[in-house]
Amino acid sequence: MAVGLLGVGAVLRLLWLDAVPPGLHFDEAVYGLLARDIYAGRYPIFFSSYTGREPLYMYLMALVYHAIGVNAVAIRLTSALIGLATLPILYLLGREMFSWRVGLLAMALLALSYWHLTVSRNGYPNILIPPLGGLSFYFLWRGYRGGRWLDFVLGGFLAGAILYTYLAARFFPLTLIAIFFYALLVDRDRVRKRLRGILLAGAVAVLTFTPLGLHFLTHPRDFWERARQVLAFGEASGLALVRLLWFNTVQTAGGFLLRGDPRWHFNLPNKPVFGPLLGFFFLLGLFVALRRWRRVEYGALPIWVAVMSLPAILTAELMPASQRTFGVIPALYLLPALGLDAAWRGLESKGLPRLSDLDEKRRFRRVGAFKRDDGLRTKIGLAGLVALLAWEGASTYHAYFNDWARQIETYYIFNADYVEIARQAPGPTAVILSEHYKHPTVVFLAPQSLQAVWTLGDKALPFPARDSEIVYFLPTSSLSLDSPAAKILARMAHEITYLPAPDGQPAVVLYRVHPSRFPAAEGAGLTFNGEVELLEAEVPSLVRRDEPLHLAIHWRVVKSVAQGRTWAVHLVDDDGFRWAQADQMGYLSEQWRPGDRVIQWFRLPLDPTMPAGPYRLRLILSDEAANPLPVLDVQGMSVGLFADLGPVVVSRQGGLRQPIARGKIRWGNLQIIAHDPPAVEVAPGGRVALSITWQAVAQIERSHLRVVIELVDGQGRVWARYTRPLAHRYPPSAWDVGEVVQARYAITLPADAPPGESVIRFGVEGLEGWLPLGTIRVRGQERLFQVPPIENPLTVVLVEGARPPDGGAIELLGYDLPERTFRAGGTIPLILYWRARAPVQGHYKVFTHLLDGKGRIWGQQDSVPGNWQRPTQGWVQGEVIVDPYRIPIHPGAPTGRYLIEVGMYDPQTMRRLAAYDGTGNRLSDDRVLLAPVEVRGP
Repeated sequence: MAVGLLGVGAVLRLLWLDAVPPGLHFDEAVYGLLARDIYAGRYPIFFSSYTGREPLYMYLMALVYHAIGVNAVAIRLTSALIGLATLPILYLLGREMFSWRVGLLAMALLALSYWHLTVSRNGYPNILIPPLGGLSFYFLWRGYRGGRWLDFVLGGFLAGAILYTYLAARFFPLTLIAIFFYALLVDRDRVRKRLRGILLAGAVAVLTFTPLGLHFLTHPRDFWERARQVLAFGEASGLALVRLLWFNTVQTAGGFLLRGDPRWHFNLPNKPVFGPLLGFFFLLGLFVALRRWRRVEYGALPIWVAVMSLPAILTAELMPASQRTFGVIPALYLLPALGLDAAWRGLESKGLPRLSDLDEKRRFRRVGAFKRDDGLRTKIGLAGLVALLAWEGASTYHAYFNDWARQIETYYIFNADYVEIARQAPGPTAVILSEHYKHPTVVFLAPQSLQAVWTLGDKALPFPARDSEIVYFLPTSSLSLDSPAAKILARMAHEITYLPAPDGQPAVVLYRVHPSRFPAAEGAGLTFNGEVELLEAEVPSLVRRDEPLHLAIHWRVVKSVAQGRTWAVHLVDDDGFRWAQADQMGYLSEQWRPGDRVIQWFRLPLDPTMPAGPYRLRLILSDEAANPLPVLDVQGMSVGLFADLGPVVVSRQGGLRQPIARGKIRWGNLQIIAHDPPAVEVAPGGRVALSITWQAVAQIERSHLRVVIELVDGQGRVWARYTRPLAHRYPPSAWDVGEVVQARYAITLPADAPPGESVIRFGVEGLEGWLPLGTIRVRGQERLFQVPPIENPLTVVLVEGARPPDGGAIELLGYDLPERTFRAGGTIPLILYWRARAPVQGHYKVFTHLLDGKGRIWGQQDSVPGNWQRPTQGWVQGEVIVDPYRIPIHPGAPTGRYLIEVGMYDPQTMRRLAAYDGTGNRLSDDRVLLAPVEVRGP
């Protein structure tokens, strides 16, 4: 009978494995690519790529590669064979813990399980958790009952090996620990007798895990990265976290009987693990286990299910998350087997022959297994069991191969459209508008696609610098045919080919375009660090507050770069406050070739509470460390660190309107419904940002209301007073009743701000009443007026605005650079010495760049002077500021000679302060070049 069940399980898991599921999912291809590395002779203990992957599954896949070759079938065959091996393992476990009948029933239920079938036919490593967990517990239970040390050794080894499979497997050792303490409670005498064996198993498990554990110790990010991405603790806290965990617990438990995983990728949406009939036997088995809780083998099952459900319960994602609870499989399917066994024993108690005698003999014989009995109950019981299993098998087959596999959702979820792209063998003259950069599905099936141009289709459309025809591949699951990129391609293409999906709709569209048909654009005369030229920008003149701002730029690659680059677009007001932002790079810099042109789209979500009125858009190109690169004009002179794309007006339409809040602070027809506390500690000259959320209680007649912000010391003395427009340039008279508007205010403390605590209070000009916003602490400042010894003296004057050199407010006196030779990956200690020749009007930052001979930046630190503690507006005339830096050197910096450039810029406009030497000559790029340094390999 066991062999027959194994055959049924094999048919379900191997039938049409090359076609069902259709396609090859992103994650499956990732595992296939990693296994290819092993197949090629690289043997890692952990894969740090793709957010980190444990390796055991890929090692097994590499063995299958050796047997049938490197292909998609090998990926899924690995899972199918592992899933098939789980069946006899569950039988052995059930027989060892309870009886041959329980083991056989559990094996039958698992063989016909829709859930297990789904995972067995997908290429995912969680398929390894049930067999390793079941086999580990099998040997540990044998050792616990018989005391054989070899069983403890094998059980411990498998408990350590399971940690090489999948993230959720980290909870299996916790499951064993929980069962150990449970056994200590209900079976203390036997635990004491087996304590040496248990400790031996634990030691073997630790020893098995040691290679991977040492890797995690030296690479802690590999241990935490994926966990941090999904854990609920990063999404909620306090009472909200408690509610989330309770919701997850209820949903996970309900997934077994009521409503299963809603994701088409892992399940026929909402299909529970057990249908109504099997659900009844599951509950009956759970009742039996709980009723016999004083026996370890029974109590262990609910503990197993509970602990191995934690990987799902502790995450913040759509529930129930079946792929994270897969480790419950052995215990979960033993429970309905116990329920069926209990039902059969109930029939036996009515006079049927007792089959438990065979349990004690530990054997199953075809002849005599069921004693001959012509009783009606025997026939009904056997017929009912056969009917139940037949129904489960038929419903599983139909649900999987018909209801799920044939649906168009399955086609797209398993990236079958990307399989179609791979079949076209895209090469160097192809552009793939992909959902993911170098999509693993295409790369695994068509390795030559690595030579193609890859772009994120909804973000960028590149026009490669080629002379021959370009073929653009557009998968419709990732990019609509109504998207801007698709419309541009349709206009340019001289031939369009459609690759259909099973429903007849286009799955992939191929556009054949000759470079002569690429759109033309004239340059705007600006480049970013000489690497990228901005050609033009399509900026909307008017946007609503409840809709995203859509922007397009057209740019050209001037030169290739070795490091990563990222575009950023900021929407800012007159005070430099950033109200919206988008960061992306749809065409990655590692693909850049001089002459390539790109149209790139940005989507900036707007805040419906932002004040209506004028704003400006800024375009920034940053390096890998998020440092903005200088913008150069046609003469190659720096004009700042961003390109001004022009004004945008945010209209009154789309603002947030709410019912009038009660019990708030009122000023006439205005009230404050929320405010953010200010920074706790500020230096003299520092900037304090405040945020107030207003609501119009009734129609407001005055259009030019201003707010008053006062700083009051401990003695009640007002030592600073500021007035600002109430809400940027949005007059309150234009507000609708109930409209909610967030206003931001910036105040700068004077250089002579008194040290100690002061209260910030807030009012409206012409109206009575004050609102205390919070307390700030002004740091006491020790000031230096004598020039200390300087290793490398200089005479450089930095000028604010258009004042002549002799009127410059800031002077660079020199610098200390104690070392001149450094290692790549290290840091360069640098100390700058500044002096305030006059009160400084602006709030400036210092840039320090490490440049190679071609002007490329290999290290950078931008900061407010004095490690952000000495803002320039807090300097007093004649004061000397000691300004330390530690410039990080990029680990990939080649050996050679480098220069350090320094200077100052306005962070609001990104424009550098004009720099003049001691003779009054303006320095190139408004920068000071320091002594050269040497960088050697790490």
